[in-house]
Amino acid sequence: MTTKIRNSRSVGSLLARHCVYCIYNTGSAVMKWEYRTEVRLTTFLHHYLKGYPYTGHPPIRAIMFGDTMDIALQLMTSTGGPRRDLFMLDKAFDFFHFLPNSDEGEPILKLLANPELLTKLNQLLLSDQEKRRGDIPMEHDAVSPDGRPTLLAYDFDMQRINRFNTGLNVLKLSGNVICFDFQIPVLEKYMGDKVQFSSIDLSKFRREFLHEL
Repeated sequence: MTTKIRNSRSVGSLLARHCVYCIYNTGSAVMKWEYRTEVRLTTFLHHYLKGYPYTGHPPIRAIMFGDTMDIALQLMTSTGGPRRDLFMLDKAFDFFHFLPNSDEGEPILKLLANPELLTKLNQLLLSDQEKRRGDIPMEHDAVSPDGRPTLLAYDFDMQRINRFNTGLNVLKLSGNVICFDFQIPVLEKYMGDKVQFSSIDLSKFRREFLHEL
């Protein structure tokens, strides 16, 4: 059945309880990409998985694996190359997570497959923040006590990170980003000095949070 979607760059699908993830692996360079082909893939999955094992149409998201976090920066800043045939962030997926193909990516993959654990972690990380505000017309998850928008970026959703960064630039605001310690160098290069980072120690996270799995 999957051969009907010719030229898709997906290497498979991960069926989580709350959604389906299309899986990609860009390796050490920016991969080839065709927007319309990947849209056909999402349409196929909506139809093929409707009713079994899901009730109705499952949400379709994407995960991109890459050799290092530096590849994430190349992906988020890519404009498609001279022929416009390389990866660039488009509307094929509303949620597009990047994971390094290493031990650092494994705990994030476990989180993405477990919505209950994601919710628990989000509540813990935002416990000292105020609720998101409707008068800040941009992507954000909460507001710091001093009024700056905050984004949870530990799942490295490239779409949300891009929208948050764009919002800060357009509105000329500074913001807060909560992420894992190993993700900070790439996000600093992408966002510049308008963002303050709160880091999650990956080693401590493995010991004190992932033991619940």
